[in-house]
Amino acid sequence: MSDSKEKFTPGPWKIQKSISGVHPIAAPGIRAHITYVNDVENAHLIAAAPEMYEALEALISAMDDVLYNADRVPDCIVAVAQEAMDKANAALKKARGEK
Repeated sequence: MSDSKEKFTPGPWKIQKSISGVHPIAAPGIRAHITYVNDVENAHLIAAAPEMYEALEALISAMDDVLYNADRVPDCIVAVAQEAMDKANAALKKARGEK
C-alpha cells in the first residue's frame, strides 16, 4: 500500500453483533469502534474498505504493466486499461481525502 496507509485504521475491519439495529464496525486491536451503521448492507461495504483499497492498488500496478507494454497490446485493451486505471486512481484519491 502507499505511504498514506498509516493514515487509515488498519484492516481487516469486522462488523460486530448488532446492538438494537445499529451495526458497529471494529478493527483488531482498536478499542473504539470505527463507526456505527444503521443498515447491514452499508456496514458490509464499509467493513470491506481496507481490502478494496488494497485491491485497487494491486489493479493499478497490474494496469501500469499493461500500459508500459502498450506497443504490444491492442489499442482497445489499452483504452479500457487506461479508463479503469483512471477510475481506480480517482477512487483512491477520494479515500485519501485528495481532490
